[in-house]
Amino acid sequence: MQHLSKLFKLLELTRSMPQYGYALGGIKKEELSDLAQHQYLVTFIAWQLARNIKKQGFEINIERVMELALIHDLGELFGSDINYFYGRLNKKAKKAARQFENENIKFLSHFFGSDKNYFQGLAKELFAGKSLETVVAKISDYIEALLFKKYVGALSKKYDENDSAFKQVSYYTKNIKDTKLKKIILDFLKHWTEDLPKGEALDWMEK
Repeated sequence: MQHLSKLFKLLELTRSMPQYGYALGGIKKEELSDLAQHQYLVTFIAWQLARNIKKQGFEINIERVMELALIHDLGELFGSDINYFYGRLNKKAKKAARQFENENIKFLSHFFGSDKNYFQGLAKELFAGKSLETVVAKISDYIEALLFKKYVGALSKKYDENDSAFKQVSYYTKNIKDTKLKKIILDFLKHWTEDLPKGEALDWMEK
């Protein structure tokens, strides 16, 4: 277990690594989120989505969902975060960022001891994006990103993020084969995107 000392020390850096891809969206340096905040919130959202899916009788590995959510951006610890919209405009830059992130994953895997291959397997599953567990993790990632932008008042008007949120996040459901499950998730996402622009935390608590 000695390798864990180095791994945990590296993970402490997530407190200080900003998600600098948000800068192009007009979010100021002092408002930028960091990897630790983001990955915790994504994991919490993914945990709850997975539990509710399981409660409705569908087969899903909740532990796997949480593991995928916990490591989904870990390759960005050494850089490669890229603005979502810039990545759509410059596909070469997006590809290069993904390659850089993959290289970072390979480097980080050495700090996982005998779980090196297990960690790399999680990363490969995420990049493939086909398993239900990955779909839930990716949806959670998108939800957290838009919740953060709403929180700091930076939802993009240029790209109509309020209006296009459902279209963007529902894209991740394309690999869900069970039509009943797909409908349940899409119904939730529609409800979520309708609620996104409404009020702040205190407004919700008072209802």
